[in-house]
Amino acid sequence: MTGAVRVGTRRSPLARIQAEGVRMRLARLAPATHFRLVPLDASGDRDRSLGGSPDFTDALDRTLRRGEIDLAVHS
Repeated sequence: MTGAVRVGTRRSPLARIQAEGVRMRLARLAPATHFRLVPLDASGDRDRSLGGSPDFTDALDRTLRRGEIDLAVHS
């Protein structure tokens, strides 16, 4: 793998804080590797009436399957 390890996360403030914590821990474990957060829009964040788990994870799952991120952090 070349370049940064792409860490997918939802755009919500809480999700970004939690993903940043994971990114920092990974960076301590692998100091020669650059880990970069990739914030994604989830339908559950756009439409609060949805609220089910797939509404928050589908964007992460799809992006991971397409190879656009290397790992996903879901809070």
